[in-house]
Amino acid sequence: MRLIRRVVGSWVKQDQAVCRALNLIATPNDLLNFNCEYAAHCALTGKPKSLQLAPALAVLGLTGF
Repeated sequence: MRLIRRVVGSWVKQDQAVCRALNLIATPNDLLNFNCEYAAHCALTGKPKSLQLAPALAVLGLTGF
């Protein structure tokens, strides 16, 4: 499955998303702390978040990730 999400809004918001994505290139991936979904959400919104991993971490009692 492949999901492509476009940045909606002005060219300023689009440019900010591109800059955030470029700044994340050297960030090492980590399954729990900063995986590819965190990076994609961070580039899009400015806040790292994993909608897929959050429920699993909550079940394990590992909140705050």
